[in-house]
Parts: sequence; structure tokens; C-alpha cells
Amino acid sequence: MSLSSTRDFPVAALVGLLVVLSVSALGCAKRLALTSDELARVDRLGVKRLRVYPSKKLIVMYEKTARDGSYEVTRRIEESERRDEVKHVIPKSTAGQVIDRGERNGAQLLWVTFDPACDDKSCAFGWVQTESGRFRLSILPAREGARDPVPYRGCKRKRKKLAPGKMASLAEMNDVYLLRKRNGKVRTVELEVFKITDKGVNTKVQRSRGID
Repeated sequence: MSLSSTRDFPVAALVGLLVVLSVSALGCAKRLALTSDELARVDRLGVKRLRVYPSKKLIVMYEKTARDGSYEVTRRIEESERRDEVKHVIPKSTAGQVIDRGERNGAQLLWVTFDPACDDKSCAFGWVQTESGRFRLSILPAREGARDPVPYRGCKRKRKKLAPGKMASLAEMNDVYLLRKRNGKVRTVELEVFKITDKGVNTKVQRSRGID
């Protein structure tokens, strides 16, 4: 396309074309589960630079103690009670950062924050390595004045409620938050990363000159 021919070409379309060409040149980023092997390679360059993501939208409910209500008696009894709750939503597209590391029963444990105001593991989420090498949600941060947090996978529905349990067998070292389906399948929330793999071949050409 010549420069003169772009006069009648919409600017937005031209910008979109350039974006597409740029993406095509760089390759597509794939979203993959973070494994212990990949983490070992990342460690050499600094794990805190890496951004991690939940494999599914995570909803954590924090129910606080009920406030004082009212109790009145007229021609009938009228009683009211109010309680506060916090609904913490972490969408699948939310980037997190590993801020601390440790072990739990011999397995690697990553402390991840999804909030720039949180830089300590007391407010971070704990993801533990399972037998498959993947990191799955295992610890939820507590909140002052609230009861134990209740997590949900994808949406706040009773059948989406996560509960601590063994991933595959009793041989698993740690419990992770999981959802057991009626068909026997197990669903969890894992840590994922974006990865671009650029594989190419550099070819050096050698020509025979022949024999004089």
C-alpha cells in the first residue's frame, strides 16, 4: 500500500492493521499453568518480576459479626438484624505478584498478592505445589472482625463453593481448595502465567565450489 493510497483509508483501520502485523510478528502469548519446573527457570531472572493469574475467577466472602438489631413489641413482634459482609472478587484477568515464599509440609508455597496495597503475606493468598507440580489455592487471608472466609470458583453459588480437600489421593501433602463434581471430576483454582515461545531455525548456507 503506497502512502498516497492511504488518503482514503480510515485511520482507525490503518492503526488496527499495524497492531495486527505487530502481534503477528511477535507471536501469540499462551496462558499456561505455572509449574515447579517453570518456576525454577524463572528464579534465575527474579520471580517478583513475573505476573501470575488465577485460572478461574475467585470470589471470597467475608461475613462479619451481626450488628445490634432491634426488637419491638406492638400488636406484633418486630425483630431486625443487620450483618456486614465483604465480597472480594479476583477476576481471571487480574495480575498478581509473588511477594514471599516458603514451604508447607515439604511442598513449595507461594504467597501472592493481587492488590498493590498488600505487600505482606498476612493479606496475601497462599498457593501450594501439588504432586502434578502445579500451584493451587490453599490459604486464604483472614480479615479482622470477620469469620473464616468462604471461597467460590467462578460465581457465588452453592454448587460453586470451594472446600479444603485432597487433590488426587490421601498421599497429597496438603489440602487445597477444590470443588468435587458429581461425575468425579475435581476443579480447583491454579496459578497461570502468559508465555510466548519463539522457536525458529537459523540456517547457514554453504556452497561447494567444485574441483578445478
